[in-house]
Amino acid sequence: TAISTKISAGYFEFSYTAFLAGSYTITILVGRGGTGFEEEIVGLDSDPSDSVIDMIANSQREAGGQYLMECDSGAPSGPQTHPHGAALTLSTAGVLSRFVITTKDSYQNR
Repeated sequence: TAISTKISAGYFEFSYTAFLAGSYTITILVGRGGTGFEEEIVGLDSDPSDSVIDMIANSQREAGGQYLMECDSGAPSGPQTHPHGAALTLSTAGVLSRFVITTKDSYQNR
């Protein structure tokens, strides 16, 4: 889920919440004329109050508007964790038995 909040003219704050573990590439586009006029962010707009998008490279983002994000699974969730195997219901005292417990977080990530 992506949320943007306007801070002031030309300045916005964005947040993104991922629910599935994995690698994500986030591309931020800017434009003042609809989807046909959008370009990737490659720096800072020198004057966000005018109608010209003139992105000046900064030391943190010099090229491209793609940001990489890694989302790891969360803490194991009891309701989402399940044991599997015959040994859960059929075991004999003194005989080695095995079963598997599959843990998942609250969003079903392993």
